[in-house]
Amino acid sequence: LRPHELDQVVQRAGGNPLFATEIIKTAREVGSLDAVPLSLEAAMSAQVDALDPDSRRVLRYASVLGRSFSRAVLEAIMATEGHHLTDATLTLLAPFLDADGTQRLRFRSGIVRDTTYEAVAYRLRSRLHRAAGETMERLADDPASAADSLALHFSRAGDDERAWRYATLAAERARDAYANTEAARLYELALGAARELDDIDDQTLIDAWRNLGEARELAGEFDRSLDAFSRALKLARNDAVTRADLLLHRATVKDRVRKLSAALTDLTKGTRALEGITNDAAARLRARILAFRAMVMFTQGRLERALTAARVAEQEARSVGDEESLGKALLATGSLSMMMQGPQDDGYYREALTLFQATGNLSMQGYVESNLGVLYAMAGRWSEAVELF
Repeated sequence: LRPHELDQVVQRAGGNPLFATEIIKTAREVGSLDAVPLSLEAAMSAQVDALDPDSRRVLRYASVLGRSFSRAVLEAIMATEGHHLTDATLTLLAPFLDADGTQRLRFRSGIVRDTTYEAVAYRLRSRLHRAAGETMERLADDPASAADSLALHFSRAGDDERAWRYATLAAERARDAYANTEAARLYELALGAARELDDIDDQTLIDAWRNLGEARELAGEFDRSLDAFSRALKLARNDAVTRADLLLHRATVKDRVRKLSAALTDLTKGTRALEGITNDAAARLRARILAFRAMVMFTQGRLERALTAARVAEQEARSVGDEESLGKALLATGSLSMMMQGPQDDGYYREALTLFQATGNLSMQGYVESNLGVLYAMAGRWSEAVELF
């Protein structure tokens, strides 16, 4: 290329080395830099359009399967449309596809895959997604292990029943792996499918909205988390215990964004909803609401009232044997005692830590240990403080 052409490449690529490479490649093929498309996507699309019909078809069918895919699944979905995959075609597609292990292929560029996928007609795309989902479902030793892919394929195929089933399963697996953003995406996919189904009961939907709210909260999407809990509350109607539980969840998010008065309002509503209900579930939930109420008041600086609430919560939690709410009540009591009396007693924190270890609550374990570290630092117990931090 001549100097002024090199300058054009640099300017049009806008700092994107992939686009620079594609501009040069396309310019060689068409014989002129002036004929090269102005966007990276258009350049990629032009390269795909230049392929022979069979190769172009293979690439478009493959794009439905994602960035990396099984050759067996590609062959199966092509067969449903009356076509076959040959080694000769794969050789021609070497500039676009790489081997990804022994039985898998991979698009060299995600942009190639995305632009190719957008060129697939909607009806054909839907058929291919259904064929892909059914093939993967049939070939998998354990469909649950491929639940995220199955959920996507069946969702785009319009198979709402299987989209709901696999999206819910995949979301639970993502949540257990602390992949909160992925879990939220999958719960959204599941709830989107649920809108088209008539046989899902309200409690199942409430659970899905609650789980979505929790996943969004853990992913830092606080406004969207509040929306999920509010949607669940609309479904709960007259189920007092469920409403109180959801109000506690919503108050937790409001506390995280420092809407403390609004959080206390939800906690008050939750307490009132439980009035007159004496079963164990209501008693445990009441203890959790009281414990969290104490922590919110502590954050507000209302120390005396917070300490009173924490002690009431501790009594309630001990009476029903709820380790989680007892741990939070003890944490609040320990923090308030340290604030009001100085670093005198680590017993509250130590018991709370033992309880959170028993329940497997990692975030609360870390929270207690950091507070215990502050207490030891204030008392001059430096080595112990460092170890806890």
